[in-house]
Amino acid sequence: LKYFGADLSEFEKNNALLQIEGLLDQLVDAKEYGSILNVDSCDWDLLKRFAKKADDSGQMNMEIYGIEETKERLNRLIGIGEVLAQKYDVVCTNPPYMVVGSTEAKLVQYVSLNYSNSKVDLFSVFMEKCSKMVNAYGYYSMITQQTWMFLAGFKKLRKQIQKKDIINMIHLGSRAFEEIAGEVVQTTSFVIRNARNISVLLFFIKKTGLRRKRMQKS
Repeated sequence: LKYFGADLSEFEKNNALLQIEGLLDQLVDAKEYGSILNVDSCDWDLLKRFAKKADDSGQMNMEIYGIEETKERLNRLIGIGEVLAQKYDVVCTNPPYMVVGSTEAKLVQYVSLNYSNSKVDLFSVFMEKCSKMVNAYGYYSMITQQTWMFLAGFKKLRKQIQKKDIINMIHLGSRAFEEIAGEVVQTTSFVIRNARNISVLLFFIKKTGLRRKRMQKS
């Protein structure tokens, strides 16, 4: 890395090096954490300028061997970091459902450190992650298990959500997915705005009782 940033001032080069090293540390286990990985925002224009030109002084030695390959990897790293750190106006997803405690130890540790309000299940971790991905006054929409609304383990997450606007919600309960029978997966779908406005009109529908009545009639 010390050969890169040939067109930068010494201050800019040192700043870029610090940010690159921090980005490398954050992405070291990226495949382990996937979409829940948190990446700090950097000065992406500076990092792209840093990776643009290397100073080899016209000499060939073992230290600069493969520098073009390093340049390619560096640009790829910066591109990945920029995408992962990006904020959005709208995020929409159907997250995975899995108890965090049943996953790999490294993932359990990462979730505990970075998602203390939602660490019970991966779907709730994604709820917290989506709230971080949207801009102020942005929206995130999800279909998740309903357990976060009732169980004590999700109390911190509920308090976090109370600071935002639930624009609408449909409490679907069981059989929301045709391919999943029985009462195992009970869901709710919602849109949340990443802001709090006490004058906003909210809209809620509870379909759980209606579905049971139809089943009893049939």
